[in-house]
Amino acid sequence: MDIILKLNEAFESFMSYFNGRKESIAFLGIYFLVLIYIWFQKDKEKIQMLIPMSVFLAATVFNFLVMEYLVIPLGLDTEWYRMYWLVPVIPVTAYGAVELIRMQENKIRKCVIAVLCIMCIYLCGQPVWKLGYNLQDNEYKVRDSLIEIVEIIRQDRQGDTARVLFPSEYYIYEVRQYDASILMATGRDMAMSAVRKAQNGEEIIFSENPGERVQQELAAANMCNKRVDPEVLKADLAATGTEYVVCDSKTDSEAWFEEAGCAEIGGSGQYKVLKVVF
Repeated sequence: MDIILKLNEAFESFMSYFNGRKESIAFLGIYFLVLIYIWFQKDKEKIQMLIPMSVFLAATVFNFLVMEYLVIPLGLDTEWYRMYWLVPVIPVTAYGAVELIRMQENKIRKCVIAVLCIMCIYLCGQPVWKLGYNLQDNEYKVRDSLIEIVEIIRQDRQGDTARVLFPSEYYIYEVRQYDASILMATGRDMAMSAVRKAQNGEEIIFSENPGERVQQELAAANMCNKRVDPEVLKADLAATGTEYVVCDSKTDSEAWFEEAGCAEIGGSGQYKVLKVVF
């Protein structure tokens, strides 16, 4: 019974990790069906190219026991999701759709199957607008608030670069793509790991490694709205060389960082730009 409970916990942990990464495992189902089709077609080239690789990935990357008892204990869970990119889901899904359409005998059936394939792909994915994506009107195609925030920092900073702690929504490459002179106060994977745990209702357990701990504490306060002692935040800001903190005024983080020795120098909409002044 204990073994069953442990297996269930490991599987739930694995699934929560996928959901936290917003990856759609529905496409893996389509991928699997196309592999079965290729197997029965006895296409040796495609079998040699796809089947051995898929079996290996199923036994390692997509094995929830490996995830629970090897990947997480080794501290590799923040990089593990990249293994998902090794699976050629997109070309194999497209190949399956094309083959399904090609098998139809007349144009009307081809059109009907094509529409059904498009609907299936749509339903398996996650529409970008549901993930909060909005195409911006500015020439850089980034949030207007980011442009204004970066301009405030540019006007205030003393050197050519500035190290900034941003809220989680800016950590998906957007800041560095817009201005490479803006350095991030925490590693992206470290920050996103804390955010994922907060979104899934998991407790954020700070690492015993000092370098990792300071990043986790900053991420917890500014990205997860988890209170961290201001004196601890002050030490973390100093340890990471953070010069500015961008806070979401809809959270409590602004007050915490002001207690830690930061002062507001501007803002854009709901975001406030604080300067580390201690």
